[in-house]
Amino acid sequence: MIEAYVAWRNTIQNKVQTAAAVAGVSFAVFLLFMQLGIYRAAERNATLITSQLDFDLILFSPHYQFILQPGSLPRPRVYQARGVEGVASVVPVYAGSGRLRNVDSQDQTGITAIAIDPADRPFLNDELNSLVGGLTIEDTALMDRQSRPECGPRVPGTVTELAGRRLTIIGNYEAGTGLIGNGTLLLSDRTFVKIVPGASAERVALGLVKLRPGVRLDEAEERLGQMLGPSVGVMTRDRFERRERRYLLGVRPVGILFTLGLGIGFAVGAVTFYQVLEAETANRQLEFATFKALGFTNYSLYRTLVLQAMLLTGCAFAPAFVLALGLFQMLRDLAQLPMRMTPGLVGTIIALTLGMSTSAAALVLRRIHRVNPADLFP
Repeated sequence: MIEAYVAWRNTIQNKVQTAAAVAGVSFAVFLLFMQLGIYRAAERNATLITSQLDFDLILFSPHYQFILQPGSLPRPRVYQARGVEGVASVVPVYAGSGRLRNVDSQDQTGITAIAIDPADRPFLNDELNSLVGGLTIEDTALMDRQSRPECGPRVPGTVTELAGRRLTIIGNYEAGTGLIGNGTLLLSDRTFVKIVPGASAERVALGLVKLRPGVRLDEAEERLGQMLGPSVGVMTRDRFERRERRYLLGVRPVGILFTLGLGIGFAVGAVTFYQVLEAETANRQLEFATFKALGFTNYSLYRTLVLQAMLLTGCAFAPAFVLALGLFQMLRDLAQLPMRMTPGLVGTIIALTLGMSTSAAALVLRRIHRVNPADLFP
């Protein structure tokens, strides 16, 4: 195909110019990788805690904002759900925060505290459920090994203080914190009530509802809503986690920043593509005029430009991918953001990149349309 050959020759003819174009496009693709990667990490971050919990339906306060501002529900109201047809179990969950002392530096830092009755075993991870049994000893805790360094040592046996009260770390689990806070502790309900300021055994943050096999989610949700009334929110896991993501990305400032960053990254990428192709077309205006004089149609030249744009994109993608992969790892280590280079993310970036390159090429086509063979004779 002549258009493909011309696009290839145009791409490799001036290596310095092509290298500059590839560098510009690589930057645009890299920016897309980072912005979309951070956005996806923020989505995962919004449900880091609830994704560890085993439930079909969840009960929450009408004043619930997110996991660190959950409002509260009367514990007896949560247990009322046990009387609804199709409900197998109901587990109350407590959530709060306090100041943890770093035993090395003696500084204090805020940390998230989640609490359950150790007899309930409400986690999806069997290993974590087995560790929960140790929390029957009061004033003990499990600590997320991904907690930030400011929280101090996580080694089992470490004796520290939470809200001024002695606490012993007896084990570790892995959930991650990222945007939620500096770290997470898992406590028993009795230890939580003793240590966390303002905590009460009769006020819980969430209720985890497990259904019997074969019970339909929508029917059970409707029955629970009718029984508990408007004073208790009821949602399926999917709906609740979508709510968490909407709140983090649409209400909290850091989430809004990431959402805006994604849009800005796409806009910068599109402009970069346009500038590269506009410059390439301007430099080859006489060549395009020659092709028209030889009988090439506007459509043939359009295809040539689009193919050249795709060639530049292909050359630029690999270095952008490698650089983004390294920075993903750095952000995982330093910021504890759950940055993952998944096939879905790569596929989305490829689609966005091709969309931007072809869109930019379409905008540049008007320059080709205006090319006239008479331009060869000034």
